[in-house]
Amino acid sequence: MNRLREELDREREERNYFQLERDKVNTFWEITKRQLEEKRAELRNKDREMEDSEERHQIEIKVCNHFCIFIYLLFARNHQCDNHM
Repeated sequence: MNRLREELDREREERNYFQLERDKVNTFWEITKRQLEEKRAELRNKDREMEDSEERHQIEIKVCNHFCIFIYLLFARNHQCDNHM
């Protein structure tokens, strides 16, 4: 009878141990899954920031090009006026 009691106690200890291990694995899984979701959200935000930055850069290039054309036309006009005088 003692042997059965000892075996039962050992089985309970093992069950408790494996339940704790299962809980650790589940907790680790949940934490890791949440961290992955957070990193994916950060990546989406960085992608949006890069797209916005690229769009602003393209606008700056267009403004610079228009300004350069304006300066060139202004210079050409002044040059023409100087030649006609």
